Amino acid sequence: NQLAHYLISQNIGPEDIVAIALDRSIEMVVSLLGVLKSGAAYLPLDPEYPVERLTFMLGDSNAKRLITTSVIYNHLLDETEKSARGDASHQGSDVRASYQSADANASIFLSSGGSTHVGKETGGSSHVNTLALGAALPVSREGEACDQLNSASTMPSLPAALLIDNGDLQAELAQSSPAPIRDKERVQSLTPDNLAYVIYTSGTTGKPKGASIQHRNVISLVLGCCALYDFKPSDVWTLFHSYAFDFSVWEIWGPFLTGARTVLVPQEIRKSFYDFRTFLAEQGVTILSQTPSSFYQLTSVERELGANGRPLSLRYVVFGGEALDPRQLLMWPSSEKGPDPQFRNMYGIT
Repeated sequence: NQLAHYLISQNIGPEDIVAIALDRSIEMVVSLLGVLKSGAAYLPLDPEYPVERLTFMLGDSNAKRLITTSVIYNHLLDETEKSARGDASHQGSDVRASYQSADANASIFLSSGGSTHVGKETGGSSHVNTLALGAALPVSREGEACDQLNSASTMPSLPAALLIDNGDLQAELAQSSPAPIRDKERVQSLTPDNLAYVIYTSGTTGKPKGASIQHRNVISLVLGCCALYDFKPSDVWTLFHSYAFDFSVWEIWGPFLTGARTVLVPQEIRKSFYDFRTFLAEQGVTILSQTPSSFYQLTSVERELGANGRPLSLRYVVFGGEALDPRQLLMWPSSEKGPDPQFRNMYGIT
C-alpha cells in the first residue's frame, strides 16, 4: 500500500507500465502488488536476462518507472554503455565521472526522447535517477559536456528508477500511508479492462513481443480454475518459475486470490531437484506448478528415494509451458503414506 501511494504521488496510474527488475525476493512480490494497487501494470524483468533484451523491453513497452536495486541498475548502465560506446574503459567512465561530480540541483538530464532539460532532478528526489542512463553533466563544463551529450544521446534510455535499497526512498515510503488504496485516490478509475501486466515472448523467432494482459483475464483464469479445483486457504503453493515467465502469473495470483500461502523457491534450491524435493516436504507444499521437463527430473528423484523420502503433501501438480507426455506420469511412484496428487495439464497459461 505504501508503494502504491508513492507511485500515485508520482502520477502513475492505469495504463502506465512500471518495470520491475529484482532478484527473487519478498521485495519482488511486494513490488508487484504495489504496482497493481496503484492501478498501473507491471513489466517483469529477470535480472539474469541479457542486458540487450532488458533494454529492448524497457524501450518497447514505454515503461514509466523502473523498480530495481542499485546493483542491478548500475549493471544495466555499465552494460548498456559498453554496447553503445564500444569503449567502456574510457568514454563510459568519463560520463560516469561527470555524473558523480555534477551538482544534483543544477544538471543537464537527457529525457527519453533525447531532449535536454536544465534544472532539478525529475521529482526533486536524488533517488529517482532519470533517463539517458542517469547521465547528468555539469553545466559549467559546456564544451566537454556537449561532446558527451552527443555521444550519450545515441544510447538507449532507461526510465526513471526507484532504487529500493536507497535510504532516501525507503524513508519516503515509510512516510506513505499504509491504508488500502481507494479508487478515487488513483490517477484515474481502475477498470477490469485496464492492463494488469506485460510479459514478453522469448524472441526465439525474432524480436520479443509483449503480451498485454488485462485484469479481467487474470481473474477469469483463477475463477475459472476454482470451479475445477478444490482450492483451499490452507493450501501452500510454490513460486518456482521466473516472474518474467507467464507460468508465474498462475503461481503468484492463484494463491493470492484464493487466500492460500506462497513459498518462494530460492534460486539455489531450484538448481537441485534433490534439494527441491526436500523443500517441498519441509514446506508442506500442496499445489505444485511445473513444466513437464522439470517434473520428469523430480520424478527421477522421487523414484530414487522411494520409501526413504519424507512424505509429500501434494494435492495437485499443474503442468504448463511445454507439451506433456502422459506416459511420463506413470513413472511417478504411488504413495503408501497418503493420497496421490492429481495431475492437471494447463499447457498455455497466458
